[in-house]
Amino acid sequence: MTICIKSLIKNMNIVVGCSIGCSYCYARNNCRRFHITDDFSVPEYMVRKLRIIDTPKPHVC
Repeated sequence: MTICIKSLIKNMNIVVGCSIGCSYCYARNNCRRFHITDDFSVPEYMVRKLRIIDTPKPHVC
């Protein structure tokens, strides 16, 4: 039986936003696509993302 490593690793970025404003920014495009925040140019601390730590499954942060 093989296990995909992607299912075991969770990425936790608790700050969303950047004040630099590069035109080619991958994070800005994802933020627009998934409507994470209204204003990407103001970095915002996302407390709700800390719930990832409270999951009972084993994971790597």
